[in-house]
Amino acid sequence: MNKLLLALLFVFNFQVVGQNFNQKLLYDSINKSTIPFAIISEPPFNKGFYADSVGYFSINSQVDSIMISCAGYGVSKIQLSLINDTIFLDPSKKMLEEVTVYANNYSRDKTRTIGFTKRSRISVQIPNGWELATLIKPDNNDLTGLVDKVILKIRNANESPLFRIHFYYNNRGKPGSEFSFSNKIIKADNGLNKNVIINDFISYNIEIPKDGIFVSFESIKIDNSVKPEFYLTNKYDQEKTFCRSKLDYDQWISLYDSGLTRLLSKTKNLNLCVALEALYN
Repeated sequence: MNKLLLALLFVFNFQVVGQNFNQKLLYDSINKSTIPFAIISEPPFNKGFYADSVGYFSINSQVDSIMISCAGYGVSKIQLSLINDTIFLDPSKKMLEEVTVYANNYSRDKTRTIGFTKRSRISVQIPNGWELATLIKPDNNDLTGLVDKVILKIRNANESPLFRIHFYYNNRGKPGSEFSFSNKIIKADNGLNKNVIINDFISYNIEIPKDGIFVSFESIKIDNSVKPEFYLTNKYDQEKTFCRSKLDYDQWISLYDSGLTRLLSKTKNLNLCVALEALYN
């Protein structure tokens, strides 16, 4: 065996031993189920990555602690010396208190679609780990409804992009605190240029306040999943869409200031083309 081959084997062996990755599983302590697509970060906690669709992730065994972030569970700092292969997370208190109480107050005979429904030809691809949030506000402030469906226009739905839906309160025109349940994972498959209609929100009791609600879409990158490409609308004269990266710079900025749309349009009035179908009493 020549000296070059020996050197290469030594380097390879050193890298494998030096990394020494091990696998962990995230588990809900109350519901007794695994937790998919949580965000994991290692020291210095300034950049994260996703657990997989089951809840498994691998980390460097030399790390003494990790940070875990997931909708409905908050943010937890975990000391690895205190756990084995499974990490148990407690749902947030607000999540545990959610019950279905609106069944007799709202009727499917009284529905209303609110939001942005007229798309332009412009679309934007969301980078992995980014969120895009748009404010949906009722035209009549005297009416408040209960979210039943989310209607979204996706350019590359036939490629089955993977994303997570969030809802946020309106905090002076920007996304505020989050509705605690928000851990609904969607794999779009409705075909090119078609509406994606997402059902089954009625049991979550998401009541739309008079000042509106932000609906957000988080691009999740796992295995060979593609980045979702969402249609935008320029039919409205006000910017109501914000974005942020959940994996590193976790601050909301306007869609225009993010730079994602500057090559697409010189105007600042581009918004995500998304609407809510709401039930009214």
